[in-house]
Amino acid sequence: MRVRWLLPALIALGCGGKGTDGSPASDGGIDGADSGADADVGDPCVTPRGVRLCGGNCAPEVACGQFGCRPVVADGAEAEMGVCMADLPPPISTCWRCADGEVCADIAGEGLICVEEALCRSLMDFGLASACTYADFSPYDGRPLAIARGADCPKGACGPGCGSCGVSTACSGRSADHGYGFCLPALLQEWCYADDVPTTCSQYCAAWTTNTRVSKDYGWCAIDVECDRLEPTGRIECHRVE
Repeated sequence: MRVRWLLPALIALGCGGKGTDGSPASDGGIDGADSGADADVGDPCVTPRGVRLCGGNCAPEVACGQFGCRPVVADGAEAEMGVCMADLPPPISTCWRCADGEVCADIAGEGLICVEEALCRSLMDFGLASACTYADFSPYDGRPLAIARGADCPKGACGPGCGSCGVSTACSGRSADHGYGFCLPALLQEWCYADDVPTTCSQYCAAWTTNTRVSKDYGWCAIDVECDRLEPTGRIECHRVE
């Protein structure tokens, strides 16, 4: 039995074009609203919100200041390129519950954290898309986040076209394949492994059904009401604690 108290070393998932000399891949432009693609016509090492990439062909690590340059983890190994940690807006949140529109980046020493989508797009342009996932832990591939509307929004869904969440919940899980998320508890509960359910969960270990290494590692303890609401959508599965 394994219980999640600390984030593990993650094997990040995904694919992306490589620039073998450390330069951006040649085809980095992908159309689509809600992707941040329309804001990048300048420095490929700086996101529209001012987050700097460092190392490699970008800023020297010493330029990052107090909190330094932390490498990203791509294909299970630390890359030469990283992120200036002081540029990330506080608080830095793990990918337990990201704000709608955010994706996840694997940062050495931090695990998967919530970041603006433009940061992962920049990493993809440098051949490091495997350092990122969408919020439902599906591999990041540069496609813009989908937006569901009307009949495409299942009961209880949230997102730009589906509605908002109430107090103490966050809309999480929107990705390129699914244009909606779900209102889930905003506060960190307890991690669990979906393929090895700990008895410290009182009822269930819930996980996204993207069937990746990350989705199996990042389950969370859930109860009957939550599972009854979410499982019929097919995007979340609940493993009963025996």
